[in-house]
Amino acid sequence: MNRLKEKICLKDLLSYIFKRWFVLLLMIITCGGLFGFLLDKIHEQGDTNADRILEYGLSDSEISDVYDMIQLYYGCQKKYEDEFEHYDTSILKKIDPYHIPEMTCIYRIDSESEEDVKSICQKYRLGLVDADTYELIREKTGWTCDNDAISDLISIDYDLNQYSGLVVTVIATSQDECKAIMEVLDKRINDYYSELLAEYSYTVNKDDERIKIVSNPDLSKKQQDILGRFITYRQYMIGIGGYLATTAQKEYYSYLIEFSNGIINEGTDEEYIKAVADARYDDLVVLLDQRVSDSRNKRNELEKAYFNTKNMLLGALFGFFLSVVYLVVRYTLTSTGLVIKNHDKEI
Repeated sequence: MNRLKEKICLKDLLSYIFKRWFVLLLMIITCGGLFGFLLDKIHEQGDTNADRILEYGLSDSEISDVYDMIQLYYGCQKKYEDEFEHYDTSILKKIDPYHIPEMTCIYRIDSESEEDVKSICQKYRLGLVDADTYELIREKTGWTCDNDAISDLISIDYDLNQYSGLVVTVIATSQDECKAIMEVLDKRINDYYSELLAEYSYTVNKDDERIKIVSNPDLSKKQQDILGRFITYRQYMIGIGGYLATTAQKEYYSYLIEFSNGIINEGTDEEYIKAVADARYDDLVVLLDQRVSDSRNKRNELEKAYFNTKNMLLGALFGFFLSVVYLVVRYTLTSTGLVIKNHDKEI
């Protein structure tokens, strides 16, 4: 026994193992491939379960309801952004309700028919202030506000009894701004006069022009309405998901909103961002469904590659360990130390 202990030493054992490197290599390759194949099959089954978890176990009709709410969300978001821009650039909110610069011009319209006068006034009222008018006012005043913000400052009406013509009133933060706006409107009235001559025989003349400081407590309500509209749409946006029937739908809705906003914030998917910007909500939900599917497939491919590599490495380590154990046991049991000494060129 003592002689055996002397002969079985670590140096001899390592030499024995390294001489049989082909056994190690064969076990590493075999176990690595086998583990990679078997665990990959298990992971594929897990992917199917993961897809079901991702959909939160919803039926087609429940998922359709979720996408309806996505459309509603982005519809409200568009309204919110428009109303916020309106509020943010509003001139009306800057005006003191108890110290309002106001300018009024009265344009008398004469024609052979009273009905023609009424029709002409209506056409002026509807057609006078258009996109070109808003742009001219912005150029004249230096404002950067949207069209609605300018529209809040202009009132065009007609009075067939007292004035027999148009009554144009503008308000602004100063009398100079009132004059600038009215100058643009006066030019537009003259331009529009030429256009309507093709339809009516009439004349238009400025009968009166006055500018003054007025007080109007109702203006405070209009200012609050501008503020309230964008706050209301913001609240709608936040609460839309709550209208879904089940918790699973709400969770899936939240997931899709987060996923969609991630696409928008990343800024690389021009097609998707344009669908949101153009309020093409039917296209939006189709694109969103595609992006979710593409993201899921990409994630599954990455995970599959990761698990494949990981499983093969684990299998290789297991094969190495198994082959070392096999060789150690064989080295120990093959013969006594004397036999090993006499047969150092075995296998």
